[in-house]
Amino acid sequence: MSVVIAKTDDTSSVTIYPDEALETPIVRKLDKESITGLIYSKTRKIRRAWSIKAVITATDKSAIETLGAESYVNFTIDSLKRTCILRSFSFNPLRKWGDFIYELSMNVEERGW
Repeated sequence: MSVVIAKTDDTSSVTIYPDEALETPIVRKLDKESITGLIYSKTRKIRRAWSIKAVITATDKSAIETLGAESYVNFTIDSLKRTCILRSFSFNPLRKWGDFIYELSMNVEERGW
């Protein structure tokens, strides 16, 4: 399975091959409350989220750091393209000599409306 992360205008992208891509739904609760404390509107939004772990190269690391500065990115997994938010990502160096290799841990959340 491959994962493609790209800018929304598709000018730059990076393809990674994750060791693990766990999909978990996230529930966002929005309760509107009056001044008296009465809740008059409850909204629940369910969004998809992925926790991705992969081994990447230094060039992939710099590309992901650049994409992390974007508000939204195009995220393609299982041949479906979605607009997502990169919530968090971290890099742990696995090899520091020759070609640098990193372990990537990343959380991606579907944008939703």
